[in-house]
Amino acid sequence: MERQYFSRAMLVACVTLACWATAAQALPVLIAQTGFEVAEGYPDPSPAYDVRSSSLALKDGAGWGGNTWAGSNGGEAYTYVASDATAYDGSQYLVMHREKGGTANREIILRRKFDTSLIQDQRIMLSLAFRLDAVRTAPNYFDGAFNIYLEHNGTTGHIGDENVRLEFTKENYVKVRENGVSATVGNWDQPGTFFALNSWATVVLDVDLVNEQADFYMNGTLVGNYQFNKALEGATLDQIRFKGPRAYDGSPNDGVSIDAVMLTTVPEPAALALLALGGLIGRRRIRA
Repeated sequence: MERQYFSRAMLVACVTLACWATAAQALPVLIAQTGFEVAEGYPDPSPAYDVRSSSLALKDGAGWGGNTWAGSNGGEAYTYVASDATAYDGSQYLVMHREKGGTANREIILRRKFDTSLIQDQRIMLSLAFRLDAVRTAPNYFDGAFNIYLEHNGTTGHIGDENVRLEFTKENYVKVRENGVSATVGNWDQPGTFFALNSWATVVLDVDLVNEQADFYMNGTLVGNYQFNKALEGATLDQIRFKGPRAYDGSPNDGVSIDAVMLTTVPEPAALALLALGGLIGRRRIRA
C-alpha cells in the first residue's frame, strides 16, 4: 500500500522560508535529497563498508548529478546505513561511527557533489538532521570534531574549499568559521536551540552566493548570518561534505548519525507561474 507524506526534511526547509520571503512568495524547489531509504537504492539490511571504495550502489535521484557518496580515511566497520526505529525520518539513516585508531587515526570524511545547473537566483539551501552519538556524559565527548561543509569541490584529493563550514567540537562547542576565523555560537550539549547530544537536531544553511553569506538555523532557530569561511573566487558551491568525529574511548558506537539531507533552491519570480502550472510547487514525494 502506497502512502503520501510531506517529508520532515521538506518541513524543515519550509520552516525557514521566512528567510526567503519575497514579494513573489517563492517556495523552495528541490535540487536533491536523500533519506538513506531502501526506496532510494540503499540496502536493508546494510553491510558496513569502507568509504574509500564507495562499494554501495546508490540510486537516490538525478539532482546528485550521477555522483555517489565518496570518502577518505577509511570507514572500517563503522560506516553504514542503519535501519531502526530511531531514524529521524523514515526507517533508515547514515551512521559515521569510528574508533580512535585505524587508518592514520583520522576522522571519516564523506562527500557528494550535486547538479549546479539546478541552482536558481544564486540561492541554495542545505538542510539535514544529525545526532551526535556519545557514551560519555561530559566533555570531551569525542577525539575530534563533527564538521559540515557546503563548498566548491577542490582540486587536491577532492576535499573541497571549505567555503561554508560549521564545527561541532569534541568539547561541545558550536562554531561558525567566518573569513578563516572560528566564532563560538553555542554548546551542542545544552538543552534548547543547540541540543544534539544523543538526540536528533536540524541544521539549515541558507546561502546567498552573490554576497557569499549564509544564514545558519539550528533546530528551527536563526543563529545568525555569516560570511563564507573562504571566498568562492569565481567558482560555485557544488559539494556537501561531512567529517565524522572519532570516539574518544575507542567505542564503535560513538560518532555521528545523519538523516534527511536536502538541497533546495529558490526560483526567480518570473519562473513561479510556470512552476505553478506544472504542479511542482509543494509537490509531495511518494514512497512505498
